[in-house]
Amino acid sequence: MTRIYFAENAMIAHHVKSLLEADGISAEVTGETLAAMAGIGPVDLSVQPVVWVHDPTEYERALEIIRRYEKHERADGHATRPTWSCPNCDESVDGGFELCWHCGAERPGSQASDGDAGQGDRVRDDA
Repeated sequence: MTRIYFAENAMIAHHVKSLLEADGISAEVTGETLAAMAGIGPVDLSVQPVVWVHDPTEYERALEIIRRYEKHERADGHATRPTWSCPNCDESVDGGFELCWHCGAERPGSQASDGDAGQGDRVRDDA
């Protein structure tokens, strides 16, 4: 196996793996369990999910698929969005999310929190 991609989290790693497999390249994700445990103690950036390509002869083709993915994500603004702090509970939330994972509050400046865009789309039962 050949290591090809260090992901920010398991979701991204599995997405990249799916992109490769959709193009006929056999891939595997490792390290996702260790990455999940990183929140228990001090942060160790060396503990990240890693995508591996089974056939080293597919490396260049896989790399091109990943480059297209990263270019597309940067163009959409998803991959480069910074982590934000929830205004409701002060929890740290990954930049790719519009809602706080802890309390469900919306990201400041999101379309759903600006004006009336998205009003009525979400039902909250605070009772």
